[in-house]
Amino acid sequence: MYNLNFEEIIKKMLLEVVEKTIIEGGHYLITKEKEKIIQELNKESTFTFKLACSLVKESRKIGKKVSLSFLVEDLSISPDKRQEFNKNFKLPKEYMDILKENSISEKEIIFFYESRLRNRADNKIKKAVKKKKVLLRNNAFKLNPEIFGSMEILSNISCENKKPVPNCRMLLAQELQDKEIMGFAKSINFCNSNVYKCKRKYTKVYQTLLEGKMDVVNIFLVDDFGEKKIEIYKT
Repeated sequence: MYNLNFEEIIKKMLLEVVEKTIIEGGHYLITKEKEKIIQELNKESTFTFKLACSLVKESRKIGKKVSLSFLVEDLSISPDKRQEFNKNFKLPKEYMDILKENSISEKEIIFFYESRLRNRADNKIKKAVKKKKVLLRNNAFKLNPEIFGSMEILSNISCENKKPVPNCRMLLAQELQDKEIMGFAKSINFCNSNVYKCKRKYTKVYQTLLEGKMDVVNIFLVDDFGEKKIEIYKT
């Protein structure tokens, strides 16, 4: 765990940037109360977005070809409203101000949507079950420990009598695979540890079950008794 300020984090991560790196940050939760959609912004998520944008800016200064991505938490939106929500999705003003500060256009951002990741992740799980790479145990799909040395849970049942649904580590693993398919060589992710509960486990799923080859660096912002620190995992 590191106790670094903003500039020190950027300087340290700039050493990790290679050609065709995709940088992500700023993910936050979205909830819906009756007909009102609430974007749950917080200081930690906003800080990670600022880090991601600053790293993009500094990387371009040294001639590196990098891209900025953002993960939209749209699963809380009802299916009948989701298409319209995604079509009209806009980043909050706080984020737009950060983009402007770093000379980045919103049109440059590559958006990933959790609902679309879930559909692809679900298909991957079904194919893996047929190959016995994934096993159904206690109403949840898990990695086959005889193959991967771990029984990492990939999906669970949110409601009784419903089929297992891919969980966050499977969704994020699918996002990494999508980035690799798009041609990126490395993914650097700034994460709010309060939102990313599974931490680096999704990278393990990406590299094992999905046979991912892309280098991944995850930076988790941690509130250590009121003091902001970071954890860095490189794979």
